[in-house]
Amino acid sequence: MARGKNIYLKKLSITFAAATIVISAIMLLSAMLLIRNLSVSRDHAVISSADTQSFNASLTFEFIGSAIDRLSTSRQLQDWLESRQNSPKYYESSLLLFKQMKAESPSIDDLVYEISITRSDENSFVITPEGTVSKELFIKQSGIGDPQFAAFQSGIYPVYDESGAFSDFVMILNRSISSSSFIIFARFPALSVYSNTDYLDMAIVDGNRNVILSNSEKLTEMISASPWLIEASGTHKESGTNFSITQFPDINITLIYGFDSRYTKISVMIMVLLAIAITSLSVASYHMKNNLYKPVKEAVKRLNTDNAPVTDEFNLILDNCRKIEQLNIDLEKARNEQRMLSEQQKYRAFIRGVPAETAENDSCSFFSLCCASLAENDVNTDTLFAKMDMICKEQPHLHTIRTAPGECVIIQKADAQDQASTMLVEIIKKSVGLFENTAGICFAIADTVKGYTNIPLAYKESHKILGYRYKIRNKIILTTNDMNDGKTLMYYPLSEEGRLMNALLSNDMDALGIFDSIMENNIGPDKNLPREELERLTFSVTSSAMRFFQELKEDPEELIGERIDWGNLYECTDYQATLKKIRDILEKACIAGKMKEEEDYANIINKMKDYIANHFSENIMLIDLSNEFNLTPKYCSQIFKKLSNDTFKNYLNQYRIDEARKKIQDNPDIKISELSNEVGFTSATTFIRVFSKYVGTTPKSFADIIRKRGNYNE
Repeated sequence: MARGKNIYLKKLSITFAAATIVISAIMLLSAMLLIRNLSVSRDHAVISSADTQSFNASLTFEFIGSAIDRLSTSRQLQDWLESRQNSPKYYESSLLLFKQMKAESPSIDDLVYEISITRSDENSFVITPEGTVSKELFIKQSGIGDPQFAAFQSGIYPVYDESGAFSDFVMILNRSISSSSFIIFARFPALSVYSNTDYLDMAIVDGNRNVILSNSEKLTEMISASPWLIEASGTHKESGTNFSITQFPDINITLIYGFDSRYTKISVMIMVLLAIAITSLSVASYHMKNNLYKPVKEAVKRLNTDNAPVTDEFNLILDNCRKIEQLNIDLEKARNEQRMLSEQQKYRAFIRGVPAETAENDSCSFFSLCCASLAENDVNTDTLFAKMDMICKEQPHLHTIRTAPGECVIIQKADAQDQASTMLVEIIKKSVGLFENTAGICFAIADTVKGYTNIPLAYKESHKILGYRYKIRNKIILTTNDMNDGKTLMYYPLSEEGRLMNALLSNDMDALGIFDSIMENNIGPDKNLPREELERLTFSVTSSAMRFFQELKEDPEELIGERIDWGNLYECTDYQATLKKIRDILEKACIAGKMKEEEDYANIINKMKDYIANHFSENIMLIDLSNEFNLTPKYCSQIFKKLSNDTFKNYLNQYRIDEARKKIQDNPDIKISELSNEVGFTSATTFIRVFSKYVGTTPKSFADIIRKRGNYNE
């Protein structure tokens, strides 16, 4: 897998690998704790078993010792020892002793022992629980292979059955009463002392540090290497081996049990099971990872139509989901905008004059129309209009139409006449609170009209009402009641003055049409302005003309060739003549400005062409041209295109190619790379492409043509 690709697959793999490692670590820790607990439990169990075995041995030796002590102090044994051999008393005493021995050799639970007695002389027989036998026969029947047994030395000796298996112990004690000595034999089962389990090692050591019997060579070697074991007592541990040691000083032996603390078999079994579990977990994780990734892989395969390397699969899926969601949003938005646009176009058409077939569809509805002026000449006009549009979108049958910069129309449709105007006023009052500055806002509400066909009349009426906003400056909402008599009020709103000023400053002859429209609205046939209103109108128009020259920063005498007496115009009582004089001044200013503009443009375009001729070999751009002549790049481009009938880029390329043609004609052998640099191209490839576009052939082909002509200067 390439680095940085298929991030989700890597994350999935890392997640399952981490989960597998964590679970495996937990399982390993649990296995170790289990092994340890099992080992500790086993140690306790084996120690308990060793303690039980030692306790049973102690009981065995205690019972046997007690029986031997009773026999050793009995009158029958003493009489037998004191009687002369082969005398009647000797046999009588031996019979009595035999009976007592039978009584002293009972079976106590699972402990069965036999006590036999003989005198120390060679000829004496041995009294056993079954009768009397000679010493030779007793030795033969005892099953003891140790030669020391024949000498009847004190100690414990193992007894083997006919198959050679260890079965019993024989303990020999040499004792004496008065001056008579005797030998006591005590035979007892091996299991009462000796353990035949595979987990418990056992050794019997005599007082001479000799190992009498051991079922483990390892334990025998440890006893030889660690003499302290013979002298110790209780539970001990050394080199991973536990020892349970019991001393029997009466019979001068030491009983040692030992076992290994490591429980190898169960540990191996647990580790094998752990290995199987971890392997199964790894395989299961691998298949789960593949199964989880499979649907993602299929989705990526379907979505990645261009077969590009996929970095993050989920990002690809999410990106496509976002695209689908965005497409749905855009589609719904487009539908809403289309509906809104359709409504706005419909009402825009209604304002201009509704077609008859459209008007017939709804002639019973009532419309209240408001012409709103939103902070005229304010930079926040678009923001204010957007707020108004947002408010109208929240209300049914309420629409806004942008009719001019800083002006919009609000139309409220309703089923009842009073309802339409009331709803519109409430909406306007609600919207006023959203604007931080209401000083530049005015809403002119026309009277409610019926049917679509009367909407244009309502628009004209509201627009007319809006023109009086500058006379009635203390109200935000104006109605027909606020106009008084429209024929006696001057009509020269700031919006009209702004249109006039913009047209004049642009040297647009339409400024005269705007001026005439203002005059018609004030001194037309149906107007009868009083003297004071005519005075105000003349003063306002004169001020506008004066402000025009101030903003133009031109002396009127230099521009139109005559001196203007502004004071006389302000004080003149012949208002008709004054207004006509103002119109003549503005007309001359527009004509002069137009001519001056054309002269300036011609001068500028010549300078631009000179600049190109001097700098065409450099990497110049339109921004360099605009910086040189202190113009904006957009305005510079417009002037250049308007006066040269070509774009800056095309003109520059054509000029460069013309210069390149001249250089090839002078020297057909010039290198293309050198030529491209000399005419201002940064790339030979670009130069060849542009040359071919303007000349119709490549520079090399053009040079070949020049060579064939033989006249390089042609």
